[in-house]
Amino acid sequence: MSNESPLFLTKVECPVCKTINEFETIKVGAYVEEEHDTDFCPKGRRWHNPKYAIYNPLLFFMATCENCYYTREFNQTFRDWKNDSAFRTYRQKGIQSRHLEALAVDGSILKILGQTRDPQGNPFGTAVVKFLLGIYDELLNEHPHKLDVGRFYLRIAWLYREQLGESNVTTSQSVHFAHDIEKAYARLKQARDTLATNVTHVSDLVATAFSGREGAMEQSAEFLSVGEILKTNLARIAEQEAALAATIVQMGQAFENNSRVLHHRPESGRQGTIGFGGHPSFEDYLRQVKSRWEFAPLNEHDALFYAIEFYKSALEDGHEIQQGNQQIQATYLIAELSRRVSRNVEAKLYFNNTIKAGQQFMFDNRGDQTRTALAKKITELALAQGRANLAAIKGD
Repeated sequence: MSNESPLFLTKVECPVCKTINEFETIKVGAYVEEEHDTDFCPKGRRWHNPKYAIYNPLLFFMATCENCYYTREFNQTFRDWKNDSAFRTYRQKGIQSRHLEALAVDGSILKILGQTRDPQGNPFGTAVVKFLLGIYDELLNEHPHKLDVGRFYLRIAWLYREQLGESNVTTSQSVHFAHDIEKAYARLKQARDTLATNVTHVSDLVATAFSGREGAMEQSAEFLSVGEILKTNLARIAEQEAALAATIVQMGQAFENNSRVLHHRPESGRQGTIGFGGHPSFEDYLRQVKSRWEFAPLNEHDALFYAIEFYKSALEDGHEIQQGNQQIQATYLIAELSRRVSRNVEAKLYFNNTIKAGQQFMFDNRGDQTRTALAKKITELALAQGRANLAAIKGD
């Protein structure tokens, strides 16, 4: 054991607002991970300084600017961004404008998330929030790195698992369907917001065109008749849109109540007694975030679902994931995470793809054990978890 601090400070200039931040950085060898779950989640760790046992190293995985809340994975690429000519030439200006524009919006999600971080008082909640800030910023990009977003959601799932215990998500198909319905509801809500914006825009244009006009157009009875018809129809649409908005709000409340019932966990009381962001609990705080931003996971199950979706999207895009070990690992994770959320048929497909790709890779590189070591490990995991998945299918 050691009383030496496992952290040191690293200065990095924010690429958005130019603030010089000092980020806490974990020293190499400051802790040891003891075992890993089948989705690579650490099952335990031992800090050399026992005073830091309450901290999950994932608290330091992301770096958040103290001024503008811009957040990135705290790796060497971010530390050296000023030496990355491609980033400075092609990405930085777009990132700056999109982030600052999102920050300036009334009720900005960036502010709601950024201002509530409390690493000493609530390290778990702060770690989740920092990942959400990183996800939000990544999704603002014109071409977001979906593999990174999937990785971040997977780590949020790990944080929930360590804080609240193993999630019993494999027994509830109702939770699975609820997630899909809530996603569809979020798209419906977004479409309604777009409709409201467009109706307002058209109404403004009509009001401008048919009021205060002088000359021939104002004296044209036919022109004025068209204006009255448009105004009448727009008023009718506005009434229907208001009724639609009220109905959608009622639906949202029903979804929230349903989610509370489905995800009720006796052990969540450990977390529920700790206030966060002015709310009675971290869960209540996240529900408020989710009402404004659909990508906020309320629990491990939600985080796993989002991880699956973004891993699949990255795999299907074909340009983010390299052939070989990286592709085999991504395919395996889609399979294993799908198994964990009871998508057993989909899991079977990806387990089979993992085994096939792994065996082919090991055959093609059979003279290089160093290169095939990871593929061998993942293929063995896929075989074992694939059997567990088949048992679950037969059990249904």
